[in-house]
Amino acid sequence: MPGVISHKRIIINAVSAAVQVIVVGLMYFLLYRYLIRILGPAQLGVWALVVSTSSIANFANFGITSGLVKFVADYRETSDNERMNKLIFTAFVSILLFFAILIFIGYLGVNLILRLVIGPQYIGLALRLLPYSLLCLFINEVGGIYTSILEGFQKNYVRNIIYICGSICFLVISYQLVPRYGLMGVTYAQVIQSALIFLSAFIAGTLNLKGFTLLKWNWDRQIFKSLISYGSKFQLVSLLQLLYEPATKMLLTSFGGLSAVGYYEMASRLINQVRALIVNANQVMIPVVAQASHSGMDAVVKLYQRTMSVTLLVNVPAICAVISFSSFISVIWIGHIEPAFIFPLVILSVTIFFNIMCGPAYYSSLGQGKLNLLVYVHVFMAALNIILGWILGKLFGGHGVVLAWGLTFTLGSLALIIYFQRDMLIGFTRVFSKADWTLLFTAIIFTVFAVFINVNYTKTKVIITLLTFAVVFIPLLWSNDNAKAIFRKALNV
Repeated sequence: MPGVISHKRIIINAVSAAVQVIVVGLMYFLLYRYLIRILGPAQLGVWALVVSTSSIANFANFGITSGLVKFVADYRETSDNERMNKLIFTAFVSILLFFAILIFIGYLGVNLILRLVIGPQYIGLALRLLPYSLLCLFINEVGGIYTSILEGFQKNYVRNIIYICGSICFLVISYQLVPRYGLMGVTYAQVIQSALIFLSAFIAGTLNLKGFTLLKWNWDRQIFKSLISYGSKFQLVSLLQLLYEPATKMLLTSFGGLSAVGYYEMASRLINQVRALIVNANQVMIPVVAQASHSGMDAVVKLYQRTMSVTLLVNVPAICAVISFSSFISVIWIGHIEPAFIFPLVILSVTIFFNIMCGPAYYSSLGQGKLNLLVYVHVFMAALNIILGWILGKLFGGHGVVLAWGLTFTLGSLALIIYFQRDMLIGFTRVFSKADWTLLFTAIIFTVFAVFINVNYTKTKVIITLLTFAVVFIPLLWSNDNAKAIFRKALNV
């Protein structure tokens, strides 16, 4: 019902997002373990570099899909079905036209970049992968229009189910095609996955629209201008974000080699799944904040405070566990302790902790349509990452590139939190309780202890660390009054 924020719907969306992340994480765990044993870390590095570099072509959407969630939520709030249909049709036509023209330019640019950073041994394979990677990008962008409808209607759980099914199909098809086609088999599987997700999202998304059809010309110039106006700033943010991963991986290729990129990809994928487990739950707040902003800033502030507290309670033990069991993860995933995997995993874990904590500020800014702060922070991060990556890469090789990205991401995340809270007149003492600070400092002490005793991996040390983890964190979380109060309110108990 428009105008009503459903706490149960928020919980369903958040839980389904968590399930999606867990399933996708398990899928990549199985796939990467399979690929690194069958094809080796260098070919995994080639695939990761092609996918991340080709994603730069996302600039072709001009931020249109990025603003759809907010606009769908706004039109749903006013029950304006006619403008809703014009919005979706305008976005669909715009994406098709922009991508048809600009993806060819993107192909030429990425082709040149890959030739500069990949050696002769793998450049042929990389160039064969590139067209399929761009095709997946195109399908995913068009499909993003219809998943945005689901998010705007606060039906993220439907979108999450679609992604879960698509991920399972991707894994199964990859297992079938890799023995026959090698790394190309993974790319073929990606195209099939993208097509299945697009068809499912199109059906599920349009079911929420009344009278929508692609057979009737329904372009609206004013809506197009609104999408571009909102999306231009968001697109700058998105484009700068897209530059992070390709820039880091290109620098890592230059200073550490393709195998380092392969291990970095595994570490990055793992920690980003942990991040997504928490951040995807925050993402469901975009349409909720858009609704709450109609009720005044007090409602937005309360949502922010509650979300920050919940985020900390989940973030602390999750990141602590990844760092503490990094050696064990390496043995299970790769088959041995691999320093080239463990180092980026630890650095990225610390970095992602701060990035997760800036999630509520980031999505609150999106929900309110305040994008200037995001633009400033991401411009700073994009420039600093390249400068620091080059300097530290020259000094310390691949480890220096990873460390540069960690420092950049951490500083950017802290800046976003500080400036957002200053703008909203929110002090840290109002956001976190004494119990929250106790949890944080206890986690720091435990992590130092766990890393120290697990320098030389043994099964006995892993068991001791696991038991200590349970003894320390279960009572802390169980006795946290703030957490219990939040969950009781969310469940309407």
